[in-house]
Amino acid sequence: MITIGLLHSTIRGDEKLILEAAKKRNVLVELIDIRRSIYSEAQPTQRVDVALERSVSTVKGLYAAHYYESKNIPVVNSTAVATICEDKFLTSLALAKA
Repeated sequence: MITIGLLHSTIRGDEKLILEAAKKRNVLVELIDIRRSIYSEAQPTQRVDVALERSVSTVKGLYAAHYYESKNIPVVNSTAVATICEDKFLTSLALAKA
């Protein structure tokens, strides 16, 4: 069974919908509160198959995504995507190419 790590800072309506959909499909979701997470080589990583970055904080979400990507865990809302989306200029350039 696949395990999704839901990287969050608060559980909002969207996250509740994600949890409901995962439950209906028998997908295991590990809630990972990034406000309480420590990202260092000394700390063991929660083992998940994929991480879904849903933090309210752009900076903390970006750090969490970098950490999981460094552990070769695929991240939805990756650092590449988050970097573009948080910057209006980079977003405009990306949209102009589309």
